[in-house]
Amino acid sequence: MVYVLEHTSTELATGAADTLKTNLGLPEKAFSYLYSHGSLDLEHIAFYEKLVNKLDQKEDQAAIIENAKVFYYLYGNIFATLGTQLNEPLAA
Repeated sequence: MVYVLEHTSTELATGAADTLKTNLGLPEKAFSYLYSHGSLDLEHIAFYEKLVNKLDQKEDQAAIIENAKVFYYLYGNIFATLGTQLNEPLAA
């Protein structure tokens, strides 16, 4: 889960900030969190990579890979459903 969240953030944060800045006509400082978050997560990914590379049991390695696949699927579904729910009323 950590890898999925950190990796997704590095892939999306800077691009999202650039797109929002351009489309909204706001200065770069308005998106400092997104810009810094993308950069910081590169360090987190390096730490995580070093940590999981210490795992030498095949079962542990397989569990990490399987869980990453499941989390990518679940996390991706969050974004896939966002557009479909924008026009729906909030639940009471």
